[in-house]
Amino acid sequence: ISSTANTGSYAWTVNPTIYPTSDQYVVKISSVTDPTTFDTNNAVFSVIDPITNYYVNDSVYDPVNDQYTFVAGNDANDGLTPYTPKASISAILATYNLQFGDTIYVDNGTYNLTTNITITHADSGVKIQGPTWAGGVALLNRGNTSAGSYAFQLNNAGAVTLANLSITGAYEGIYLSNSSFNFTLQNSVVYD
Repeated sequence: ISSTANTGSYAWTVNPTIYPTSDQYVVKISSVTDPTTFDTNNAVFSVIDPITNYYVNDSVYDPVNDQYTFVAGNDANDGLTPYTPKASISAILATYNLQFGDTIYVDNGTYNLTTNITITHADSGVKIQGPTWAGGVALLNRGNTSAGSYAFQLNNAGAVTLANLSITGAYEGIYLSNSSFNFTLQNSVVYD
């Protein structure tokens, strides 16, 4: 904006057609009478689409150990609520265009993977979150240790977080390629 009164605050609605999604925004404030007098904020901030949560459960509902969902998973479900979880992470990635800040909640259970879970640049910023309470384990078993077999394959993906997951049975559990960056692995077990 060109000018506003110095009231100590300013309400601002971000127009996504003018300010596209990014995590590198700063605000610059300058004097109307002397444009050489200005300052910018010290840290960058993000302009992102609304955050969405997605839900995945294996084919068995476990009322004791399931943390996020209330029914068994099925890829025919929409994956948008705890009552309609999909059965696989790949089904969420194939169905939706994920944005920075979106979270896929993967409930307790065993997930036998027949293909790599591929996360591309289009899904940068996603967090894939397994159970956080005792007794809950999201075990992703690739079941194939041949070269090129990965549980997760990040291809030019940025700022992806994998948390509270157990990953096994792959040539490499997590494979980053093609300039993937800012990857975070939290509270997870990657073995065999």
